Amino acid sequence: MDLYAKLAEIHGHYCPMSTLGLRLGLEAARLVTVTSQADWNFCYLARTCAADGIAMALGETERSIEFSVDPQGQHLLVCRSVDGKELSLALSAEALQLAKDYHGFDDDGKSRQLHLLRTIASERLIDMSGPTENV
Repeated sequence: MDLYAKLAEIHGHYCPMSTLGLRLGLEAARLVTVTSQADWNFCYLARTCAADGIAMALGETERSIEFSVDPQGQHLLVCRSVDGKELSLALSAEALQLAKDYHGFDDDGKSRQLHLLRTIASERLIDMSGPTENV
């Protein structure tokens, strides 16, 4: 099953924020490639549909993860290791604008917007702080 179809099934609907969450989680999973995955915890600082996408992405990597949501109103995923490494991934202003614009489209436009969110370069959707190499 396609990841986005699975996301819609798990989340209950398919929307821009769950899509962005999946992209954010997949990018975090790509960057956090340590031998002991349980040495990392992940916290998303907003209670939005993105949290389900993040949780699914991190679960798809078959990690034994600690994932939490701390609703501080920031579209930021903080990844911390027990040895003090930290990586933060935030949804960019462009990503948030694309998600907002979605609501103004008809069904065809919404479909095109979701396709764009699935395929646009991660660098345009995600702002990172911390190491950009695998940690």
